[in-house]
This record gives sequence, C-alpha cells and structure tokens, in this order.
Amino acid sequence: MARRLGALLLVLALGCVALAPVSTSAQALCPGLARPVFAYAYEQLTVADTAVPLTVATYLTGNFSPAVAVARLETAQIRYRDDGTAPTATVGQPVDPGSALVLCGNSVGAFKAIRTTGASGVLNISYYRLL
Repeated sequence: MARRLGALLLVLALGCVALAPVSTSAQALCPGLARPVFAYAYEQLTVADTAVPLTVATYLTGNFSPAVAVARLETAQIRYRDDGTAPTATVGQPVDPGSALVLCGNSVGAFKAIRTTGASGVLNISYYRLL
C-alpha cells in the first residue's frame, strides 16, 4: 500500500501531463490497468538533433517491462512520436519545458523524440511495472 501511494504521489506531483490528465490512480492514466504500479527504473535522456528512443537497457531490466513511463521535460521544447516513426523538428507532438507526459504499454518502446530548436531538451523518466 505504501509503495502504491508513493507512486501515485509522484504522478500527482508531476503536474501537467501531455498525453493524459494526471489522476489519483494508474488505472486512470493508462486505461486497462487493473493493478497498481511500482517504480523500478529511472533515466535522464538528452534529446538532441537526432531522434532518440528511450533506453531499452534501462526499462527492460531483469524480468520487468514497463506498464507506464512518466517523463518530465526540462530545458527546451521537443517533439515526439509514439508510433515507432521518427519525429522531425516540425512533425510530431510538441512538448514544452516543464510539461510531463505519460506513456502506456507499447508506446514506451515506440517512443522517439527530437529537439525543435538549437537547444537540447532533457527528459527525466521514471518507469513503472505492475505489482
């Protein structure tokens, strides 16, 4: 129960969410989740002028694969796609610094991001697995 509460408080603390409104439960963030989630991995990813995916070696640790990834953007605007296609500086979903986004299920592996200007963005990403 304490782990679940901690994970939910982290999600609530993130504020603005790009893909889904922040709610009090993981089930509301990712429809279809019937069990609570637990944070198990973290990474900081610099998003530069070439589209980058999330780091597989980070989110596929041990026997875990992510049910949810929550990321907060710092520094500069980026664009992303979560359909496996690389975004460009002008094509993809824009994310402004200070915004957060939530990726559910297969979107984690399909995610790619690129910066929109000369400044690179930094994503702080927490990965959550089902309990």
